Amino acid sequence: MQTPIENRNLIKQAPHSPRDRFGGFAILGRTVDKCRASIGRALGEYHYDCPLDNRLFDFKGITRDQFKIAVISAKDYEDVAAWLEANGIPKTSEEIESWSDKVEADRVKDIAVRQDSDRRKEMV
Repeated sequence: MQTPIENRNLIKQAPHSPRDRFGGFAILGRTVDKCRASIGRALGEYHYDCPLDNRLFDFKGITRDQFKIAVISAKDYEDVAAWLEANGIPKTSEEIESWSDKVEADRVKDIAVRQDSDRRKEMV
């Protein structure tokens, strides 16, 4: 079953839950919603390319701009999931499931702390 991408106005409506999975990827629906809202200038208090979105981009080895191009041309969330599977760093379904489980288990503050630690390592 295909799930058409909704052009959500995030000023009035929340994006998908980070736990909603498309193609096995946690946070994909939420990242797509925020990407589309950023194009339509309807992000409200949300941010596209935030630390949570970057977890997905880093996992697949893609950029926010590559993702945005895929989202613009996609008709449904499954199209974006298929694009993710075909692009970036190849991942098995087991790796995707394991990563998604970890993303769901993490708390938002843990993501920011982990990224700060990673940035400090890069500076050394």
